[in-house]
Amino acid sequence: MNITDNNFCLLINRKQGQILDFMDGKIISLSTFQKIRYIIQKSYRLDVQERLKPIVSSLVSRITDEKQLQSLKRLPITIFNRTALNSKFLKSITPALSNQTDRKEMNEMIQRIQLAFKLGIKPQGTGEGTSGSYFLKDITGKKLGIFKPADEEVLSVNSSKLSSKIKRVFYRRFPFISPTSVACMSGVGYKSEEAASRISELLNLPTVPLTRITRFSHPDFYYSSEDKKNEKLPEKEGSLQTFVDQSQTAEVALGIGNLTRFFPSTLKWILSGPTWLDFLNSKFSQEEFERFVVIDFLIGNLDRHFGNWMLSGKEIKAIDNGYAMPHKHTESRRCNQYLWKTLPQATCPFSKATESIIKRLGNQNLPQKLSDLGLIKEEQKKCFEERIAVLSHFVTSGKTPYELAKMIKPIDFQRPLPSFQYTP
Repeated sequence: MNITDNNFCLLINRKQGQILDFMDGKIISLSTFQKIRYIIQKSYRLDVQERLKPIVSSLVSRITDEKQLQSLKRLPITIFNRTALNSKFLKSITPALSNQTDRKEMNEMIQRIQLAFKLGIKPQGTGEGTSGSYFLKDITGKKLGIFKPADEEVLSVNSSKLSSKIKRVFYRRFPFISPTSVACMSGVGYKSEEAASRISELLNLPTVPLTRITRFSHPDFYYSSEDKKNEKLPEKEGSLQTFVDQSQTAEVALGIGNLTRFFPSTLKWILSGPTWLDFLNSKFSQEEFERFVVIDFLIGNLDRHFGNWMLSGKEIKAIDNGYAMPHKHTESRRCNQYLWKTLPQATCPFSKATESIIKRLGNQNLPQKLSDLGLIKEEQKKCFEERIAVLSHFVTSGKTPYELAKMIKPIDFQRPLPSFQYTP
């Protein structure tokens, strides 16, 4: 057996926990002392990886079956470049296109994610929010989408984050404090994520990134001990939203701290200054802001602070829509609801461009379409129709987004409705 064959055998027969190095033309296994040094000394670790990377890249093209691939799956992407694999081999293990959704680009993204799973690219927890959510990537490690499993939502059975567990205890003891929020957090938020995307698409607005309900299985998702006993982990149903590349949350892009949401009146006063107005106008246009307002009010989002909408160039992207499409208008005060009302753009009357969106809205019959797709139930449909009616009235009667944001409680919707009932 020549050196190349011997290196290939050592590589594909690598055992779990074994750390390799490349010295004098040969792949070798690190000793216990070298392993400790590899773990604690970053410069040494980078040197080892730099030596290994070219030899691994030269050998992986020889892989011809998934059994040979198993050991390499655990290698970090800094060593094992998945794109160096033989293209014919990649094609043979690429999962068949499942057509899980109605959108070709989403199905192709699902396929790329499934292939990445096979090649050892793991989901990465986002580390944000109180529900379980994961960045899903392609074989190069590029983020493609954000997956939010239904059973890892804040009040769901497999919600693992400490903040979620605290909320679960709190809301179970005091469910009367915010029953609307409790309903949104209990395993249906993934449907609201897709509903928000569908509304954005049907109105021909690019505000909400493409989102669809889909299914994935991976050991790095959070599973109960009962599920882990199964020979095959069950697939998790949840929402997959296209990752918005080269973007920043409004909190970062605008420099507005998250704690300011608890003092909306003070924040509104600060932002009303001429310096802030000029700065905000340089970040996004009035028209773009009003599109965002239209979508956010239509979905009745209960959680729209500056950390869950993004700026991509001068476009506003409404992400994190799990607290949307409530089954009733909330009675409780939520400091996060429609926090865009504190921006100075919210004090300008709705423009003619937004009136044209309202005309498109009248031709869509969105409540029935979302109901037919199984994304909303009858109670949600009724509230949605009422929000459409209120929005239509406010936009076409010269009112402002700030005035619209005050329409929150059931009594607010009962007052104006008789004069402009929504008719699908």
